[in-house]
This record gives sequence, structure tokens and C-alpha cells, in this order.
Amino acid sequence: MKHTEAERQEWKGRLVTLAAKIRALTPAQRETLAGAGTLTAEGHALSLFNCCYLAAQAGRLVAQVGGCRQWERVGRTVRAGEHAVGYIWVPLAPYKADDDSEAGDEKVRFRLVPVFAVEQTEAAAVAAVA
Repeated sequence: MKHTEAERQEWKGRLVTLAAKIRALTPAQRETLAGAGTLTAEGHALSLFNCCYLAAQAGRLVAQVGGCRQWERVGRTVRAGEHAVGYIWVPLAPYKADDDSEAGDEKVRFRLVPVFAVEQTEAAAVAAVA
């Protein structure tokens, strides 16, 4: 789906505003926000960055999210036809850098992963045992 220039500018403005608000938070406010943030399907807290990034995409705070496989592991499935509520950055396994970095210096890469809110899932049907 192609976005219009006006939609891109609106998105950019929302992210700039959000970034400014995050920079203005006091350490106590950051700690409170991190404690009340979004959880994964397995109960792990998302980072403050991922919480804010997801909220900017969804246009609202999302209480619990997970990928398709995460929801399956906890006994839920994403309903057919649902679109991801947003994307989060997930770290990949560290790797050794090939450049002139110090020995033992590892780099971490990240990738965007689509996530679905708990409202977009339903209890998985239990297969009948023959």
C-alpha cells in the first residue's frame, strides 16, 4: 500500500513529537513508563523504545503483543485476515565483526518483526485425539 506525501509527513511529525516527549522525560517518569509498558505474549516487557515505536504505529497503547508463533506457543492463534498492529525491533544473535575492531568485539543486528495484539487472537482449537 502506497502512502501519500501528506500521510508520510503526518507520520514523520508524529514520530518527531514522540521522540521529543521521550527525551523530555525525567528518569522517574521513564521508569514508571517502562513498568507500565507493553508485554509480549510470553509475559516479557518490551523496551521503552519498542513500546513507544509500537504506540506511534498503532495510534494507541497496546497491552500485550506477540508474533504468530509466540501466540501459538501460549495456546492462541491470530484470526484469519488480521493485519499486524505494528512492528517491533528484535535483536538477532551477536556476530563477530570482520572489520578492524578489537578481538572479541561482537556486533548486534536487529530486524523488524510484525506483532499482533491480544484482541486479534482467539483460543486455539484443540485437535481431537483419535
